[in-house]
Amino acid sequence: YCQIPQSVYDNLPQLFKDIVSPINQTHKRDLVLVGSLVVLSNLINVKGVYGSATVYPNLYLFITAPASAGKSSLNWVRKLGYSLNRRFMIEFKMKLEEYKENGKKGEVPKKQSVYVSANSSIAAFLNQLHINDGRGIMLETEADSLNDVMKNQWGNLSDILRRCFEFEMLSSLRVDSDKSFDIEKPRLSIVLSGTKNQLFELIPSA
Repeated sequence: YCQIPQSVYDNLPQLFKDIVSPINQTHKRDLVLVGSLVVLSNLINVKGVYGSATVYPNLYLFITAPASAGKSSLNWVRKLGYSLNRRFMIEFKMKLEEYKENGKKGEVPKKQSVYVSANSSIAAFLNQLHINDGRGIMLETEADSLNDVMKNQWGNLSDILRRCFEFEMLSSLRVDSDKSFDIEKPRLSIVLSGTKNQLFELIPSA
């Protein structure tokens, strides 16, 4: 375990000081800080150009530690997206009421979500990213949530996760062409934690 020096915390922007201040134990505070960086990498609207390609600050993080080592403190980080999720819920309810008042004519409203579940089929995962305009955060304190679903052909997200890391276009082709779509610039951020064995199961080789 490599402890983040106190000097880093002393010089943090106020936002990050507010996030970590309720955490007393040093190693849990470190987990919350790095996890917060990943979540906020998805919530901020920042982009740049690298090698003539548009890129975003989205990060992937895997924290490995023994069982019962405090990895569950990452759930504190999940709260960073709660306010935005509430706004999505309010907007969805308003659109749904309007849809019903109009006799259910037009497109059925879809609910955006800050977080995307690792326990998803490929189709469901792509569909949620599409609804979210390409954005999403996968935050799981147990890497087995992803490992278990990756064992199934319908849930092997490996190719999609690697494409998202490079901001490559994702496509979903359905028999019904009305449900086919492209996600031109996926912006996925990932926070996973687990044991060393769970890490090697997810990434068995370079």
